[in-house]
Amino acid sequence: MKPSIAVATVLLAGCGTVYVKTNYALGETREAVVGSPLVTVKRTGLSGTFEQQLIYGGKTGTIVHVSYREMRYAPHAAPDFTQELHYDLAESSVIAFRDMRLEVVDVTAEKIVARVLKDDGAAALSSRIQAEERERAGETIPP
Repeated sequence: MKPSIAVATVLLAGCGTVYVKTNYALGETREAVVGSPLVTVKRTGLSGTFEQQLIYGGKTGTIVHVSYREMRYAPHAAPDFTQELHYDLAESSVIAFRDMRLEVVDVTAEKIVARVLKDDGAAALSSRIQAEERERAGETIPP
C-alpha cells in the first residue's frame, strides 16, 4: 500500500506560517501493524511542532485497542500525552475520536485496515487554505 501524504500551509494572522502534514487523505484506506501509527497529523509553526497519532494496539475478541498520542517539540513544551481507547466492533465498525472517523475494513490481532471517513479538523483547515488561495488570486469569496 503506497502511503499518501497531505501537506498544507496556513497563514494565520499574527502567528506566521503553519505547516500541516498528514499521512492520510479523506476516503483513503490505511493499514497499520500493532504499535505503529494508523493516522498522523503534524503541525509545525513558530511555536514548535505538535504531532498527533492514533496507534493500533491490537485486538481482543471484538474489542480493538487504539492509543491516542500527542507530542510537542518546542522549548518549554508540555509533556507527551497518551490516552488508551477501546472500541467494540460488535457495536460499530467505526472508530470515532475527536473530529476523526475511521471505518474498520479488516482487523486481526497483528494489523488493522481502516478507511478515513471524516476529519473535521482537516476539512476546516482545507477550506481555510482554499479560501486564502482564492482571495490571493482576487476571486470573490462567498459568505
